[in-house]
Amino acid sequence: MVSFALVEPLRILISLVVIVSLIWMGVAGAAIGYLTASIVLPLILFCVLKKRCQFLKEKAIADVVLFKKMMLFGFSLMLGGVGATILAYVDTLVIKSFGTLKDVALYQIALPTVQLLNIFPSIFSVILLPLTSELWISNQKKKLEDCVSIFLKFGLIIVLFFSIWLISFSNIIIEFLFGNVYVEASSALIVLSFGVIFYTLTSIIWFTFIGIGKPFITTKVILMVAISNLILSLFLVPLLGFTGA
Repeated sequence: MVSFALVEPLRILISLVVIVSLIWMGVAGAAIGYLTASIVLPLILFCVLKKRCQFLKEKAIADVVLFKKMMLFGFSLMLGGVGATILAYVDTLVIKSFGTLKDVALYQIALPTVQLLNIFPSIFSVILLPLTSELWISNQKKKLEDCVSIFLKFGLIIVLFFSIWLISFSNIIIEFLFGNVYVEASSALIVLSFGVIFYTLTSIIWFTFIGIGKPFITTKVILMVAISNLILSLFLVPLLGFTGA
């Protein structure tokens, strides 16, 4: 658990050290910093895993049935990842197609700001995935139901508090972080703040399905949402601008 908790701080530390060392390179230095962290961190984690886990030293035994199950599970997650990527970036592409570069800039100010709340779904996934898997395998479905219910209730309370805060002080937050030139982005921030509430609750359900070994359900939902988002963006962006995204 401690090792897992150190992964993100270690990634940030490696990136920061390289970026500061190459600050004279500007944007290229920042890119090299993230690239270095992406290469060095897996090597460090593999060394830690190899030291602590004895099964890595055992001789591998080919199991075709298990391999097929793992590939099917991984393929469904990969499709879900593709859908999530489309969901994350298609709005910007549509805004660029129907709007101006200013609209893109305003949207890209509002979106990363509200994505700060995505830390909560990330935290929930770390806890939910192993917990739901264990309860499902041990056939403790009542406990699983209670567990998901607790996460949904507390997740709603937590994200609702921060979303209301973003909605209420959207102008002040944008002005404080980016300057009064970009206050127009507050309208998109308000809309996205409502959306992150539903995204958090949906994420809890997604991770539950993945934990019980049914990732295809999550994948189907993500792909459907991604397609719906594209269609709605094509319809709303020409009418409402970047706020429609």
